[in-house]
Parts: sequence; C-alpha cells; structure tokens
Amino acid sequence: MEIEPNRKFYRWKFESKSIPLIYQTKGVPIKIYRRFLFMDFFWAKAVAKDISIGGVGFVISRTSGRKLARKFVIRWPNGERMLCTEKHHFDIGSKLIFYGVAWSEHEASRILPLLKIYSRKAFRGDATTSNVSEFVKR
Repeated sequence: MEIEPNRKFYRWKFESKSIPLIYQTKGVPIKIYRRFLFMDFFWAKAVAKDISIGGVGFVISRTSGRKLARKFVIRWPNGERMLCTEKHHFDIGSKLIFYGVAWSEHEASRILPLLKIYSRKAFRGDATTSNVSEFVKR
C-alpha cells in the first residue's frame, strides 16, 4: 500500500488507475442531497470512484444542469449519510464532472466504519475484474 504524491491519505480506488477515468465502469452508487436547514433534498445520483480517510471522489452527470453546493450530503448504499465539502472538480469529456470532496469535521467518528465497508469493494489489481471492453483497451 503506497500513498500517492501530494496526498495525506491512501485512497482505495474502485477501478485500476491505469484505465482513464472516462472509460472506468466500476464504482459505488451514491446519492447527493442538498441540506437546507435540517432537511436534506435529493439533488442527483453519482458514482464514487475512490474513497479515503480524507474524503471521496465521485463522478456526476453534467445533465443535471444545477451547480453543486459547497456543502452537501452523500448517502451511501448502506443508508449512511455523510456531510461533505467540495474541494475541487474538473470535467471528464463533455458529459461528466469529477468532484473531490472532504468529509465534514463532525463526521470523524463515522469515517472508519464506512471505510471498512467500502474499502473491501476496492480494486485489488486483478486484471480479470476489469469491465473495460476490448474496444477501449486497443
């Protein structure tokens, strides 16, 4: 296990980093909610591409047409909701946007159980687990 340069924490990726992000087919489905006062309102569906102690990276469709708020809530498939803050984003082609977000400081006690669940789904280096088609590999 090796930490990438310019990173504080190891990241568990859900697809091999040798595959360009635009062609990756694996990840964990998540839902994004906007928080208003004490209520969460559904905003969009996304796919988590990596996870770490510091935060998560996910891909979202550009077609939602709305800008993501600086602070928002991520709902994981197990029902866990985590408050997050956007750190950076960039375009992937013309239809997708990648967001890198950090966990809220208030969520610190809930991060390790979440990592325990989702780090098991991470890419382990087995070439047979890749879903990338032969067309993309050429």
